[in-house]
Amino acid sequence: MKKNELEGAFKESFEAASNVTKAEQMSAYMRNQFEFYGIPMPKRVEISQDLIKKYPLKNFNDCKEFVSACFENEQREWQYTGLWVMIKYEKLWDESILEFAENLVTIKSWWDTVDTIAPNCIGRYLLKHPELQEAFVKKWIVSENMWMNRVAIIHQLLYKEKTNLDILKNVIQNFNLSNEFFIQKAIGWALRQLSKTNQKAVINIVKTIPLKPLSKREAIKYIEFT
Repeated sequence: MKKNELEGAFKESFEAASNVTKAEQMSAYMRNQFEFYGIPMPKRVEISQDLIKKYPLKNFNDCKEFVSACFENEQREWQYTGLWVMIKYEKLWDESILEFAENLVTIKSWWDTVDTIAPNCIGRYLLKHPELQEAFVKKWIVSENMWMNRVAIIHQLLYKEKTNLDILKNVIQNFNLSNEFFIQKAIGWALRQLSKTNQKAVINIVKTIPLKPLSKREAIKYIEFT
């Protein structure tokens, strides 16, 4: 793949598929924080599949270079595409995915990208390398970046019965009294997801750790709790 060739192909396809009306609607939904081309997700994925087939990435450095370029572009579809491509090339990942993904969390930060990166990139890698999990979580807990705190809470969303309960409880105890909406929501989401496979653990956490009303309400959504 020639340098910038893939990025150029995406730009051409995105501009051809752009829709001003939908772009305005999508931007409004995201509180007008980002510009959009106005490309619905199915069409964006279709474009991505076609171009990745035409311009396959050979190694993880190429992948990271493309993803970095995606995060430099203004329209939000670029960030979505970069993450889609990175996840698509999971077979190329090495340990550098963790610091690379951490950095992406801090760029153009909002729930839509962070909530993809945390479970689908960071979480997936740590599930295969649990010996690294504790050290990274400790770093995220003390981070002054709220979005990194959220990563600590939700990176295990896909773990189901493999969830490390000690780590989850420790993270919740560090943020259970937070007044930050995105932190309260993350705690509730993590517990609600866990309740699908381990209601007993969730009930124990809710009974023993004081939670903000929003967190508790989300946590017990699927539980008959008394």
